[in-house]
Amino acid sequence: MARPKTATYVEALPDYGDLMTVEDFLEAGFIDYDGHGQAVKDGLVAEYPVNRETGWPDWILPSQGIDAIPEDATHVIWFNR
Repeated sequence: MARPKTATYVEALPDYGDLMTVEDFLEAGFIDYDGHGQAVKDGLVAEYPVNRETGWPDWILPSQGIDAIPEDATHVIWFNR
């Protein structure tokens, strides 16, 4: 998977979830079963269209590492299961 250059950042940050820098997210030691994340830039959350095959958005999973995080993202908002 090639790391995306950017994302469409449109959603306001929710008042739940754990906001962390990209570096902190990568070092957190999460596994896919723990939950999922979304990229953040300038206080806006990236939009994730629904994947036609799975029926779910392609949120960031820890197993994808840096490859799923857009290059211009500064933070990841993490949502535990």
